[in-house]
Amino acid sequence: MKLGHVIAAAVLMAPVPFVGMTEPAAAANTHTVGVEGSISVTDGGGWLAGPPFGRQETFSQEFNLTHDDPTVWPVVAELCVRGQTNGTLSVQLRLNRDETVYIYPALYLNEESECNNDDLDAADLARSRTIAANRETTWVLRAENKNPFSPDTASARVAVTHRIGADVGRPREPSNVVASVVPNRLLCAAFKAECKKSVALEWVDNATNETRYEVRNANLEKIVSLPPNTTRHVWSGLDRTVKQCFQVRAVGDRGPSEWTPVGTAVECA
Repeated sequence: MKLGHVIAAAVLMAPVPFVGMTEPAAAANTHTVGVEGSISVTDGGGWLAGPPFGRQETFSQEFNLTHDDPTVWPVVAELCVRGQTNGTLSVQLRLNRDETVYIYPALYLNEESECNNDDLDAADLARSRTIAANRETTWVLRAENKNPFSPDTASARVAVTHRIGADVGRPREPSNVVASVVPNRLLCAAFKAECKKSVALEWVDNATNETRYEVRNANLEKIVSLPPNTTRHVWSGLDRTVKQCFQVRAVGDRGPSEWTPVGTAVECA
């Protein structure tokens, strides 16, 4: 039996290009967040249910966050006692633009005639924290219904670790690369023996922290370097008889983004 209920709510002019040889593409920017600890639930019993009875379990999970998919809010642990007293631990994780991770744990205590119920008795909504890379932080949470006839409780210890790889902080990959041949029929008519092809490239700049852009000619295995915020480049002096394919990437202080993919529809001309 319960005397009352607790209602809780858990409430973001271009310089001359540099030409060099190619190198492998970088990996995606991924932050790994580990959540581990233990959860305990005790059913207070009563004159019908008998003496108090409790259980404890441990948990350990990992979540990968990127700037394309920065937020998760999972249930990391759930434990039910006597088929009616249930403890649920959720942890909201959000990757911030400054490469820190926002963490918000919440522990809920539900008690009814079955485990899967929405009859909230108590909650501990912990104070959120933000941690930098390669750091760890810990919470101890406790929710109790304060019912003198059936004092049910849930408690949890939560440790969150934020780990990153060397690729974090690299600029976002450009997108929508389109290659097209620059018309030069008059030039070719006048200099047939020396006539070369020029290809104009355009793309979408998705980065905010790039120091330069690089365009790669996949046929020649050469790279040109361009200023930041560039979205267009003309590659000249190409063989008219060969279709040329191109890739683009953004480069920052912490390394390059991935190269854009190469297809035959729009990235080649």
